[in-house]
Amino acid sequence: MNRLTDALADLDKAIELDPKNYIAYDSRQEVKFSIMDYKGCLEDCNMAILLDEKTANSLFFRGRVYYKQGKKDRACGEWKKAGDLGKIEALQYISKYCDQ
Repeated sequence: MNRLTDALADLDKAIELDPKNYIAYDSRQEVKFSIMDYKGCLEDCNMAILLDEKTANSLFFRGRVYYKQGKKDRACGEWKKAGDLGKIEALQYISKYCDQ
């Protein structure tokens, strides 16, 4: 947990220094997902995607949050977009969790 807390602090600082750094938001969303801060994760996904709409990892994690929220159709849509951008893990989630 200390490592996640340290990572979160480092990423907060990176975003403070460069608020348009989509990679920092993309990384921070993963930490927030790991600590089950799904609201914060979704906010960071949205910001990363706003800054770079081809951020496949953020689309993938946004799908994971939607799935946790019971929004399966939205999750599958996000995983499809991420898969189209080359995120292999998203395709695996589609085959496991989505109607085909």
